[in-house]
Order: sequence, then structure tokens, then C-alpha cells
Amino acid sequence: MTRGHIRKRSRHSYRIAVSGGVDAITGRRIQVFRTIQGTRRDAERALTSLQSEVDQGRIAAGGGQRLSTYLTTWLESTSRTSSRGRPLAPTTKDKYVRAVNRVSSLLGHVPLNRLTPRHVERVRDCLLDEGRLGPNSVADVLGILSQALARAASQGLVVRNVASRALVTRPAAPRKSFRLIDPDLGRTILHAVRDTPWDAPAHLALGTTMRREEILALQWSDIDLEDGSIQIIRALTYAEGKLHLGEPKTNAGRRAFAAP
Repeated sequence: MTRGHIRKRSRHSYRIAVSGGVDAITGRRIQVFRTIQGTRRDAERALTSLQSEVDQGRIAAGGGQRLSTYLTTWLESTSRTSSRGRPLAPTTKDKYVRAVNRVSSLLGHVPLNRLTPRHVERVRDCLLDEGRLGPNSVADVLGILSQALARAASQGLVVRNVASRALVTRPAAPRKSFRLIDPDLGRTILHAVRDTPWDAPAHLALGTTMRREEILALQWSDIDLEDGSIQIIRALTYAEGKLHLGEPKTNAGRRAFAAP
């Protein structure tokens, strides 16, 4: 079964077309067209080249790049220089990679310049129906897609951000109540960890504002025993199968306080 064809338009002009599969939303066949000036042989070479470009995901119907191609390029760029002007934290990058992969698996073949809010709603509904992600996690995926498309809009690659909150409603999970640690529960926790490696971490967690990743990254050089102060200047996180020791995500994360 042939995936492409050539049609002569005039003496030195040919129209070539290549099949790009089927649109998952509309069910319609996707075709990529180009007009070639030259001989029949030129058109045949262009057809072969076009088939290769489509197979590699570099272009889609209408001649525009596929969404998956754009998202890959955007992810590489934003990973090196995020909105804060520095590389993404490993855990944040891992989250972005997962979101891009999920979107690309569902909409990767769609041309960037033909993406609609309905396509994005389809991603939302498919992810919710799968049941692997909760509503808030699905909303995070849509938020990351919206960031990518906002960049595309600012660069003139698309007319508007079709994943914006104004166009696509985000799912939300019911609010869950959580248990506050009162003095009795605090004493129970400290009693349970007494004479274990978790004794000091538990005291720090209960007596300060430190997060788990900050406690795990704490070093003796961060503690001043004379004036009883603690500095938070790093965090230990886990992403991509490895531990990562780095700075807090925000400037507010770097702080100092009196030890309890």
C-alpha cells in the first residue's frame, strides 16, 4: 500500500502528498502536501524526503511541526533555563518529562498550528478515564502543556494558547482534611523514635519549619551550636532513579532560624 503520490499540476510543477496516519480526535486521515517546482525526478526525491520527515515526526499535516516535536524542543530549552533563569530542579524536570510524554502519546501527531481546545479536553478526559492519575495530577499535566503553548504563542508559532485555563477547565479533587499534630501526638511520635536514627530528624521536623528533603540534606556545617541556629541552604531529592543534592527551588527556601 503506497503512502504517497505525485500529481502533475503544470509543466514544471508537481503536487506531492504523504499519509500521516489518522487523527485520534476526528478519525480523519492526515495528509501532508507540498508543491514542488522542477522535474518529475525532483518531485520523486521530494516525496521520499517528505515521507522520511513525517516518519521521524518532524512535520505533520499542513507542513507544520507536530506537537510532540515542539514539546521535545521546548522541554530541552526550559530544562536548561526555566522561568527563574536557571535549570529545572531534578524533581521538577522529571514531572515535566512525564507530562510531555503523556501528552505526546495522545496528541503528538497533531500539528502544533492546528491544535484546538477540544484536543486538550480530550487529553484531560483520557487521563481521567485511565485512572492512573488523580484530578490534581491531571491538572498539573494541563498546566505544563499550557506553559509550553504560552511560549509557542509568544514566539508566534500559534495564534493562542489553547490549553489556558480560560479555554480548558481543570479537574479538581475534593478537599481532604488532614490531621494536625497536637502535643499528645507529638509526644507519641518522639517516644516511638527514641534511640533510633530517626530521633533527631523527628525533633527537627516537629520543632522547626524544615521539610523532609531539607532535613535529609542537613550537614554539620549548617548548624551553629554556639548560637543555636540552623541554616537551610540545600535539599536532597530523588528523581530519575537517583538522589540529587542541590539548592532549594526558591530564594525563600534559603533561610536561617533558631534551633528548638
